[in-house]
Amino acid sequence: MGLFGSSKEKVFCAFCRTPHFVFRDKSFQLRHVILSFLTSVCISFLIWKEYNPKSLMFFVVALMLSEVFLRLRWRLHIACRACGFDAITYAKDPSLAAETVKSFLIQRKNDPQYLLKKPLNLPTRKPTPDAIKPTGSTIHSSKSLSTRI
Repeated sequence: MGLFGSSKEKVFCAFCRTPHFVFRDKSFQLRHVILSFLTSVCISFLIWKEYNPKSLMFFVVALMLSEVFLRLRWRLHIACRACGFDAITYAKDPSLAAETVKSFLIQRKNDPQYLLKKPLNLPTRKPTPDAIKPTGSTIHSSKSLSTRI
């Protein structure tokens, strides 16, 4: 990766194991500062036809905008596009993340765009032996039925 190269990283969704790309940069780095400075210099030359110290104001504004843009871009790419799972929401409130995934999967099920796509590899719960207990026979003999009446 060069100075202005891509900062994407291939990861797998923690819920459905679908690969997708996320951005590594959560906040600005040296290359973003350089680009903001170049932007302010260009604006200075466009307005005043020479470098003017007033362009430092544009530099600060460009830094703030780049920080906001980078954080929004990072946050929007964390959520899985296949199942709707969001790791940040899960870390804060797992029940809210579960509701988000459920609503996304219901919406996906009803959307004809996903009919011919590969189905998701969703996790399933395996029942434990303790959870499955025999409840007794449901077939009653005629003798036990007559004694009840």
